Amino acid sequence: MLRHLVLISILCCGLFAHAQNWCPPGATWTYEALGNNGGFIRLTYARDTLINGDEAQVIDLFSATQPAPGFGMPIYNEVPAYRITKRANDAVLLWSGAVWDTLYWFNAAPGMSYRAPFTNCAPYIITGTGIESFDGTWLRWHNIGSIHRIYERMGLVWHIDMPCPGVVVPYPAALRCYSDHEITVQLTTDDCEALVGIAPNAFNSRTIPYPNPSSDHFQIDLPLGPSRVTVLDQSGRSVLIQRAEGPSARISTAHLMPGLYFIRVGNSTPVKWLKE
Repeated sequence: MLRHLVLISILCCGLFAHAQNWCPPGATWTYEALGNNGGFIRLTYARDTLINGDEAQVIDLFSATQPAPGFGMPIYNEVPAYRITKRANDAVLLWSGAVWDTLYWFNAAPGMSYRAPFTNCAPYIITGTGIESFDGTWLRWHNIGSIHRIYERMGLVWHIDMPCPGVVVPYPAALRCYSDHEITVQLTTDDCEALVGIAPNAFNSRTIPYPNPSSDHFQIDLPLGPSRVTVLDQSGRSVLIQRAEGPSARISTAHLMPGLYFIRVGNSTPVKWLKE
């Protein structure tokens, strides 16, 4: 029995030691819109940067929100470098523009505590921990207080930010979907980028490259007018940026090495594409 427990412990430690616990390639979060509004807010791991010599992750924001109570056509908004984070062993740090502070602490144990970053509010107490499998990948989680859960990779299942305990803030009400190069998670019954006041197919930020897989090129359907097509490698680095005109474009990939890539049109959600 003891040998089995030791073996399980070794396997779990090995699994989590090799997992990229924050901002893996293609990491994308889609939340409910603000307050009672319709629409969605999407965060995307866009690129890496250096801050004081440390590697950090830049997370961009795109939103399509429909003001309540009438809803109607969405209002679009983009915020480049909406949040900048840094991995530090089993913690994620948030950049204020001047200093770093702890955003998440993935290996926190029950009874431990930490505060929302850049606040003097009461600390969150860790009330429970566990692991859960998504698409065959095991993620650690811990509960803070009585209602909030934080998952490895996904973060707080309310919003990327942590409000003070007991404070009601006009942030998204829930994480609808999370995806990266290994897992896809849908936590609500709504479509990831569902809108309220227009026909279901009138808004679609996911443009699908085809053929997929392919070797020296892919074709992609585009909205009318100019678009920016970006190809990202598995580290999230841009390896090809091309301006193209709708309604479709043929993108040459002859110079790219075989492997998995992510295709993004403008600020759309990246879509997986495999080069043979």
